Amino acid sequence: MCRRSSVSGSDDASFRKGRANLLLSVIDAGYALSLIPARLAFARATLRVEAFQQRHLQRTLQKNQRTVYGVQHRFAEIHSLADYQRRVPVVGYDEVAPWVTRLAEGEKHLLTAEPVRLFEPTSGSTGQAKLIPYTQGLLSEFSAATSAWLADLYAHYPLSGTTSYWSLSPATSKGHATPAGIPVGFADDTEYFGRLTRWAVRQKLAVPVSVRCAPSFEAWRESTVRSLLAAPDLGLISVWSPTFLSLLMRYLEANFESLVATLPKRHEAAVRARVEQADGITALALWPKLRLLSCWTEASAQLFVPELMRWFVGVPIQGKGLVATEGIVSLPWGNTDAGSVAAITSHFLELQPLDQATHAPLGVHQARVGASYEPIVTTAGGLYRYRLGDVVTCTGFVGQAPLLRLLGRRDKRSDLCGEKLDALAVEQALQAVCTEVGITVQFALVAPLLEPRPAYCLLVESEADAASLQQVAVGLERRLCDNFHYQYCREVGQLGPVSLRRTERGFERYAQVLSARGVALGSIKPMGLTAELGWPARLQPTPTNV
Repeated sequence: MCRRSSVSGSDDASFRKGRANLLLSVIDAGYALSLIPARLAFARATLRVEAFQQRHLQRTLQKNQRTVYGVQHRFAEIHSLADYQRRVPVVGYDEVAPWVTRLAEGEKHLLTAEPVRLFEPTSGSTGQAKLIPYTQGLLSEFSAATSAWLADLYAHYPLSGTTSYWSLSPATSKGHATPAGIPVGFADDTEYFGRLTRWAVRQKLAVPVSVRCAPSFEAWRESTVRSLLAAPDLGLISVWSPTFLSLLMRYLEANFESLVATLPKRHEAAVRARVEQADGITALALWPKLRLLSCWTEASAQLFVPELMRWFVGVPIQGKGLVATEGIVSLPWGNTDAGSVAAITSHFLELQPLDQATHAPLGVHQARVGASYEPIVTTAGGLYRYRLGDVVTCTGFVGQAPLLRLLGRRDKRSDLCGEKLDALAVEQALQAVCTEVGITVQFALVAPLLEPRPAYCLLVESEADAASLQQVAVGLERRLCDNFHYQYCREVGQLGPVSLRRTERGFERYAQVLSARGVALGSIKPMGLTAELGWPARLQPTPTNV
């Protein structure tokens, strides 16, 4: 009796697994077919960018010409890009904030004819997060890009029959809403997709959405890692920051024995055998069907990709493109490493040349290879000619659509006493010095200090020895002195030299601070420079002499 029951149970388990695999394959097949129109539409748009973008702008202005903002700037009289640039000013968040406040209090038809569905906090590192209004139209614009990207993904990678992991951050403000009752924050990253895509993606999730409701950061992390380890068919990992994934992988590595022991015996034995054969914990040993890792790989994130390679050897890593809370500027396309293609079917895009700051911004089709630009977006969420503050360079074209590579931020500066440090220069200096010294870092942040005198502190987490880290700090100081203003402040004694402090669990502590401000953990960007005081104390580093 017992023997027959055991065999029956084994057969039943095999049947259930086969049925689950068949269901995944059926979902994948139908889902991949549903994405083809978006891919074809995007491909067609790359062949006639100027005309497509102009029509897109006119539709947006026509829909919103009777709003308070539309009447104020005479949207009804705009018939060309020149008209638009003449009548509507380029703005940043400071100019938008009063409108957002009124929307949050319940006023309607201010920026868009459509109602605001929710507000999404930005991932800014200073002060309280800024709120960006989301309408159905804005979600549809995001969906136009994400559907084209996913269709292209399925065309290039064998993901059929596999599950996926999409960054599911712990809920930071359960039930939070504005004074008018408008929700603040998405439930998870799949909210950026259209309804059909969201349904299909959720059928294939390796980690259930419910993990966001874990009572603490520690509980969220353990539940996430347990679910990932229990997903033998994992084929795609999609996160924003490489440091977010490193945080999970370090926890998995440190607690592997206790975590793997919770798996069903057959799965546990298979995982242990693959890990032993690989002579260590690797992504392919844990997930032999893993076909792609998608994450940020440019600007400051570039500094943290090498650590991922310790686990993800043999797994292709695809950059995310430039996706901001306010809008999407570029998306991965094809197998090119040259950059991501401009998201021409999503928003109306302008490019402000950095070498011609006094000139009118260009249409996205007018980009020049090798030139650097600041993107300006007009979205269905009510942002008109909104300056993102990012810097991109054009590396080529797909048809008439430029390939763009993110260089960093241009709107983040620190200026204690006239040194005028900007994030882009500091991030590039950090990357160059770490490459020169030949070290990998898990976390790095340059933060201001006031005591015992004004100076900058390099907060770093790395397995490198003290001598190597000293070389990094000294090299960073040398490169910062290439900035005339910084060098002058050093020479006259206004600034002290760069100091070095090791920190442990640097990104985890950094992320917890921002998470408490309402920023989704998975969307927190790695940074090279902050102007905010207090970070050395918050990260509880150990002082180290340079």
